Amino acid sequence: MSVKRPDRYEHNNPNEPIVLSQDVKGGSLKTADLTTLLTDFTGKENKLIEGVTKVYVASEAADYRLINIAALDSLASWQKVLESAGGGASSFADLNGLARDNSSLLSELTNLETADADEASARITADNALSNALDLKADLVGGLVPSYQLPSFVDDVIEGYLNAGSFYQEDTFTTLINPLVGKIYVDLTAGQENRQYRYSGSSYIQITNGLIASTDDVPEGSNLYFTVARVLATTLSGLSALVGGPVVSTDSILIAFGKIQNQLNNKPDNDGTGASGTWAIDIIGNAATATEPNNVSEFQAALGLGNNAYIDKELPINNQTASYTLVLADNNKVVETNVATANNLTIPANSSVPFPVGTQIIVHQLGAGQTTFVAGSGVTIRQRQGFTKTAGKYALCSLIKRATDEWLLGGDLA
Repeated sequence: MSVKRPDRYEHNNPNEPIVLSQDVKGGSLKTADLTTLLTDFTGKENKLIEGVTKVYVASEAADYRLINIAALDSLASWQKVLESAGGGASSFADLNGLARDNSSLLSELTNLETADADEASARITADNALSNALDLKADLVGGLVPSYQLPSFVDDVIEGYLNAGSFYQEDTFTTLINPLVGKIYVDLTAGQENRQYRYSGSSYIQITNGLIASTDDVPEGSNLYFTVARVLATTLSGLSALVGGPVVSTDSILIAFGKIQNQLNNKPDNDGTGASGTWAIDIIGNAATATEPNNVSEFQAALGLGNNAYIDKELPINNQTASYTLVLADNNKVVETNVATANNLTIPANSSVPFPVGTQIIVHQLGAGQTTFVAGSGVTIRQRQGFTKTAGKYALCSLIKRATDEWLLGGDLA
């Protein structure tokens, strides 16, 4: 094994091995004693190499190595390395000096050898890893990966021709395709193209009728498709007409039909009677048909009213025994003022009580106290003669809202 020496063992000619101090260029380096050692080499630093140059000191019968070229005149810059004159040592035991020049030298060389061995081992490991990775790569044959190197799921869809419960490679049904569980089989047979099957382990089970472009391509199971024909043919099982009221957007079909049926069941008959009571005005007939009205439009026509007229069966009575301010519930009612002394009936502003335009309210003075009509903030009461009070006991007056805060007043007034 070739081991590169540390820099401190190199010298002027790195292509040659380390030599004794007397063989260094310029001949043998010797001096008489330690005093001359500190003076003989001053100014000759270019001929010396720190850590390499050795000088034989005759008085000491030993070699000294230069360890600090910056201070040649200091004995601390020179290290005694060899006992016995002339140099040479028979073993590491003959060396003298610092630990790094004795047993540590062998340790350092051993460490270098170990480092080289570890580096070689790491390189071998990396080479083996690369080789293993290359063994796992897919090959290219004609620019394509061979099918035998592809994972199994790549071939999960198999095309063939279905005949008599088996798939074949040709439309002549010659080469049988081995059935496997977990694969999808696509039929290419004319007339049944693209139908898909899976193998159950004993037979092929159809999955779709072909490429799935709509629900028509998927066979029905226990959950049937929601078709128009099926909706029209659906029976109204569970229909109940017990719940009335208007139909709202949150109602189901059964609830909505039930409400409509409830309204039909409770509508008045043609003669004005029915489950919900009697009409407030009895219509015997009309000049044009001499028949009773059959619906609200005919009823309105018989009264000479437009289609938007409001018709109720009766006028509820709201009896008040003190001054009173109208509320929304008074629309199309009779408000009775049953007070012994003078009292007020206030018409509130639209901002506080938003009666719809067209609201009609009948006011009846039942008590002895005369009733004064008071306009709320921003409200205007229009009366032809400027009257604002009921004429007296049993006087009957009417209020009609014609605009946002404008009311008409008429009747028995004073």
